[in-house]
Amino acid sequence: MIINLKFFASLRPYMPGDKDESWVDVQMETNVGEVLDYLKVPPDKPKIYLLNGVHADRETLLKEGDVLSVFPPVAGG
Repeated sequence: MIINLKFFASLRPYMPGDKDESWVDVQMETNVGEVLDYLKVPPDKPKIYLLNGVHADRETLLKEGDVLSVFPPVAGG
């Protein structure tokens, strides 16, 4: 099944193929954590996961056409 990945800020180097977003083919019943593990994203790097604009976690299962956005820790002041 095909999903859309969007990595932000310091996570962009883990994106397949030097782009801001990428359509990737994953197995059915794949969860967020499995995609990140496959891309070798260290588990402590991402802090916010959005699946189709809604908060998710590493155990959330993906479906065909999902948009997974991954953000590092956010700081501000």
